[in-house]
Amino acid sequence: MSASPPSLPCAARPPKQHLVMSAEIRRLLEAIDRSLADASAAGISDATRFDAAHKAATQCAVVAMLAAGHQAAASGADHRGSLLQAVSHMLDVGPGIWAELDALRRRRLAADYDGRTVMREATSACIAQAVMLRRRLHAQLAARHPELLGQG
Repeated sequence: MSASPPSLPCAARPPKQHLVMSAEIRRLLEAIDRSLADASAAGISDATRFDAAHKAATQCAVVAMLAAGHQAAASGADHRGSLLQAVSHMLDVGPGIWAELDALRRRRLAADYDGRTVMREATSACIAQAVMLRRRLHAQLAARHPELLGQG
C-alpha cells in the first residue's frame, strides 16, 4: 500500500459534488491534448512549454475529479496543488510521482512569481509527467467511465 501525499492546506475542504456530462469531459480531454501539443512545439521557450505541460497535468486532475463526481475549485490558495494532490489519489500514482508533480508545481510558482529560469530538464520532466497522467486518465476513464468517452 502506498503512502499518501502530504496534506495541503486547502485539500482539507471537501470538493463540491458535480454531475458530469460526457461532452464536458471530451472538451477537457481536447484541451489537455492542445496543451500537450503546445508543450511539444518547437520554436517556443522552455518556460512557455513548461507552462503548457503543467496546465495539461492540472487539466488531467480536473477531469479525474469531475469523473469522480466532484467539482474542483477554480481558484483559491494553492488550488493547483490541491488538484495535483487529488490526482495522485484518483489516478493512483505513487508518492514518488506525486512528489515530482509537487516539485514541478513549486518550480512553476518560482518561475511565475520570482522570475526564475525554467531549465530544459524541468520542461522535459513536466511534459513526461503530463503525458503519463493523460495516459492514466484515459485508461481510468475507459475502464470505469466509458460513457464519459462516448463509449458506453
